[in-house]
Amino acid sequence: MHSGVPNHVVSLVRGLPKDEFVFDVACPREATTWDDLAGEAGVTLHEIGPHRHPAPGDAASWLTLLRLVGRADVVHVHS
Repeated sequence: MHSGVPNHVVSLVRGLPKDEFVFDVACPREATTWDDLAGEAGVTLHEIGPHRHPAPGDAASWLTLLRLVGRADVVHVHS
């Protein structure tokens, strides 16, 4: 298992009851979080850019996140 944010996100998803929650996880495709949760029941992965500084790809990531937030009951974010 990884440490930091990837560990926290994966532990949160795997620790909550799948019959009570549906998980949408947005992260870069190359993230360890993506690798760990790919194929996990009840989890839908959404690719966003790995930007740490403002970049043109942020607009696409922002639109993805807006669509997800609009249908969520709980939002948990990092970075």
